[in-house]
Amino acid sequence: MRTNSRLPIYLIYFLDNFGFAIVFPLFSTLILSSESFLLPPKYNMMMRNILYGTLSGAFPLGMFFGAPLLGNASDFWGRKRVFTITLCGICFGNLLTALSLFVGSYYFLLASRLVTGFFSGNLTLCHAAMSDLSPTPKIRAKNFGMLTAVGGLSWIIAILLGKWATSARYSFNPSFPFLISAGVSIFNLMLMSFLYQETSPSHTESFDFKKGFNSAMHTLRSSKIRRLVCVLLLFSTGWLITLQWFGGFSIESFHVNHAKLISVFLGIALSWILTSALLNRFFVNRFSLAKIPFYALLLFGLLLPLFGITDSYLTFSLLNVFCMSASALTLCNLFNLFSISAPPIAQGRVLGLTQAIIAGAQFLAPQFGTFFLLGGSMLFYLYTSLLVLLAFVFLWSEMNLLKKQKLP
Repeated sequence: MRTNSRLPIYLIYFLDNFGFAIVFPLFSTLILSSESFLLPPKYNMMMRNILYGTLSGAFPLGMFFGAPLLGNASDFWGRKRVFTITLCGICFGNLLTALSLFVGSYYFLLASRLVTGFFSGNLTLCHAAMSDLSPTPKIRAKNFGMLTAVGGLSWIIAILLGKWATSARYSFNPSFPFLISAGVSIFNLMLMSFLYQETSPSHTESFDFKKGFNSAMHTLRSSKIRRLVCVLLLFSTGWLITLQWFGGFSIESFHVNHAKLISVFLGIALSWILTSALLNRFFVNRFSLAKIPFYALLLFGLLLPLFGITDSYLTFSLLNVFCMSASALTLCNLFNLFSISAPPIAQGRVLGLTQAIIAGAQFLAPQFGTFFLLGGSMLFYLYTSLLVLLAFVFLWSEMNLLKKQKLP
């Protein structure tokens, strides 16, 4: 039965990542088009970009506050109870999103994305539950790799479904993907009820959200956690910058058509999935758990400057594939290092902090990326490389402490 518990966890992780990824193919069309039914035709492109950026940031803003609170709540109330509450919240948020698209209200849509993002902070619970189900650090690293692979799959489905829903060839309303998500949330509630066995019994001590927030801040007092926070924040910002501007550079510098761009992007996503599910397992069986993100992060940082000097789209695309593979290895193994650094009773709290950090990086990446663009493509990727290599330096400073723990 403990094996069956993983199925609803994977599905929740898929839904949460889908909820964030659907923004890019769907909302960009709905907001940036001059024929948008959500905004008045008189709005110029600058105003539309500002409103699009605000809408894109609503989901991670909700997650930023939701992840640490929900993670800490699960340490007190148990995973299953908080999973059930958040699945109901995600279903409600997706129905609100669908309704806002039906009525054509931008501000209603913005509020619905905040609600959905807050409850999608249960990404934290997925990692915490997987940690509970993993008897050894190496098994935990493999399980985190599978979660990362599921996240990559959700991006592929979100891109294809978002493009399909907005295609002129079909008559589907753009609210259709969110109605599907709401339905899948209800289905997952049933799976959770029948298949999921509680992995973290609830505490007798009562929990309130003010204490939960204070506990999340208390976690940062550990010097080890602070260094890992710096690593994850810098790495995630560099990774998201590279991902977000891939399409823009492909079109501007190499003049590729939309079909070719989507094909390469799907290839990048496929490499992310295979690396997380298969290559990560290969490395975990053969190398120290601390060395995998260490060398993957170094490879990512050293490859980035090559982006700005290549004049071949094939080379540019292959570099993205290698960098995203290195990012996948780094991400799932950084989650593992955070988990190893926390006692069993604080897994939700510490892993909630990691999701809040990634949500913060989702805010920072567009800001840093816009500033880096002022220097042209060569300096853009050089600056991004410096962010990633700075993360590598922080991880290097952590290596001595990790060696003392004698990680397998």
